[in-house]
Amino acid sequence: MASSRRMDRFTVATAVLGILVLLNVLGLRVFGRADLTRNHEFSLSKASISAVHTLEDPVVATAYFTADMPPQYAMVNRYVRDLLDEYHNQSGGNFNYVFVDPVGKETDEDKQKKHDVQHDIFGRSVREATSVEKELSDLGIPPVQVQVAEDDQWQVKRAYMGIALRYNDKVEVIPVVKDTQGLEYEITTAMRKLTGKARHTVGVVYGRGAPELKASMKQFETLIGQMHNVENAELASGNPIPPNADALVVIGGTEPFTEEEQRIFDGYVMAGKSVAFLLSPLSVSLENLQYKEANHGLFELLRTYGAQIEPGLTLDVASASINVTTQMENRRMMQQVRYPFLMMPQALNSDHPVTRGLSQMVFPFMSPVKTTFPVAPEVKAEVLASSSPKSWVQVPPYNLDPMQRWTLDGVTGMGVHDLVVSLSGKIPSHFGAESKGNGRVIVAGGSGFLSDPYMAAGVPPFVLNMLDWMMFDDELLSVRTRGLSSDPIDPELSDTKRNFARYSNILGLPALFMAYGVVRWRRREHRRLSVSL
Repeated sequence: MASSRRMDRFTVATAVLGILVLLNVLGLRVFGRADLTRNHEFSLSKASISAVHTLEDPVVATAYFTADMPPQYAMVNRYVRDLLDEYHNQSGGNFNYVFVDPVGKETDEDKQKKHDVQHDIFGRSVREATSVEKELSDLGIPPVQVQVAEDDQWQVKRAYMGIALRYNDKVEVIPVVKDTQGLEYEITTAMRKLTGKARHTVGVVYGRGAPELKASMKQFETLIGQMHNVENAELASGNPIPPNADALVVIGGTEPFTEEEQRIFDGYVMAGKSVAFLLSPLSVSLENLQYKEANHGLFELLRTYGAQIEPGLTLDVASASINVTTQMENRRMMQQVRYPFLMMPQALNSDHPVTRGLSQMVFPFMSPVKTTFPVAPEVKAEVLASSSPKSWVQVPPYNLDPMQRWTLDGVTGMGVHDLVVSLSGKIPSHFGAESKGNGRVIVAGGSGFLSDPYMAAGVPPFVLNMLDWMMFDDELLSVRTRGLSSDPIDPELSDTKRNFARYSNILGLPALFMAYGVVRWRRREHRRLSVSL
């Protein structure tokens, strides 16, 4: 009997081992994977798949990553390999990649150069660049400083983490890849630029009466110039509105647009194109906070479309700070004070492609915007950004003094105010023209967020999302917003319920496994004790 049981166990073990070997052999020939994340963050998007499917010639991606990096950078390296492998698998052989360790490419002469350290007249250590460093510098891939543990102490190491994509005789570079956020978008847009399939023409129209506007928005133009061709229309200088633009960004000045210019804007929308109207109620000098009231003259045009810019400036308790110089006795001191004119909207529409997943950004000197009702049946109106419930509107004349006393006595109409809205669909013409397609319009009660001082973390993604939406490039827009959404705990929950939800997520799964183990153990004990000889 005992020998028979041993034989049965041997047979079962042999069968299991044979099955495992067979599965491994089949695994070499048949490969499958499943991305179970909610937004399929580890699979290529439709826009990326389309980009590699339409390649006419091979793209070669060279990833320059220094080896033996700290764990957080090694994880980035692993992610980049997996992502490039996804592009390769989808490309049918037209996308290939190679990883290069710059240190491994160094020649004996390069190594000698790294040892020949000299000092300049200021006592700083200098040496001649190696051939690899020159090559990467010419590509536009800079070294970054990272801390590594060597010989039981922390040291600063020069490392490279960049990607160069080559297509025929063209090169596009992603200089530094320190994290994985938005990397797929950067690679896909780089490919589209290489193949000439990404560039549209954006017309930027500066209104009259504010010549300093263009000078204060250099970063804005540089940003959109990386992806699109930019055509400027400085009306004060006589530059006409570009007729070949695929979309317009209209930045209001202090003097109204003429009826002829309004007809051009209307014509773009009726042709199924897009226009963003960014219209400030005043022109402010940030040096002395002096202002000049603006009059863009587009109120009736926008009211026909379905949006109404209301008079006044919105102020919000949820605001950024401003540096103010104060005199204390014989000393001048710099201090930061909250400035309600620099709003930080608490409500960015998480369902709209333009604002989905974006964090806070600063909206300075904005007027409230409302959608006018009834909006045309074929027009979809959506609010993109709103102030907090602790906001109000100040009417002219404006007091921009940052040191004034903000008391409830001087506040009327406190509540939520919309700041940016979008309109899409068959928008009605203000001049009775025939609509030839579905247009898209964005209306913002200000343009100050585009100026250089406010082009901080939250603004560039908003601008790029806005342009992609205006170009009807919804697939590419979805790539940038992947992984940005979050599911925070409802702030209106009580502390008890918030803590319960938090610790349930942390301890719940381990507790379930422990409970399952205890139940299994008790059942086995029960069976063992119930066996009778």
